[in-house]
Amino acid sequence: MLNWPQQSIGVLMGMGVAIALAIGSPNLSFADAPNFETDLQPFLKSHCNKCHNAEKREGDFRIDSLSDKVGLEDNPQWAEVMERINSGEMPPKEEINLPTTDQRAAIVAWIAARIKEGESARMAARGRISYNRLTRDEYVHTIRDLMGVHFDATDPGGFLEYPDWHGF
Repeated sequence: MLNWPQQSIGVLMGMGVAIALAIGSPNLSFADAPNFETDLQPFLKSHCNKCHNAEKREGDFRIDSLSDKVGLEDNPQWAEVMERINSGEMPPKEEINLPTTDQRAAIVAWIAARIKEGESARMAARGRISYNRLTRDEYVHTIRDLMGVHFDATDPGGFLEYPDWHGF
């Protein structure tokens, strides 16, 4: 029977072998960094740009003017493109060269992933949010201003006392 340190070394070695196999295995593919020009632009050129360009502007919508920074810029428009492709509304059924269901799903997944990454980046970049608690007097004045109700917040049966927490 192995003692604890030898067991942990064996587990760590097993994990290292599994990671090395996953990285070096040709059957497991990790997606390259997302690239607008290779991942999305060919689909847009063959299925969207004919009708949604500077000349035609079908539905007053232009694909060619949208930013290639999907998820970081023009998010409402990219979400609309994703929704129209996902619903099967675009490209229209009259189109000769319709994409397959798998192609549609791949494009929708790609756009959704970029929008989610952009949202995560925006959330990470924002500043710290602090929540402030109203004092009893502020609460009494707020209730009076909003509802016109006058009451005594120091009433023993009304509110619990503030507990002291590190002197605050």
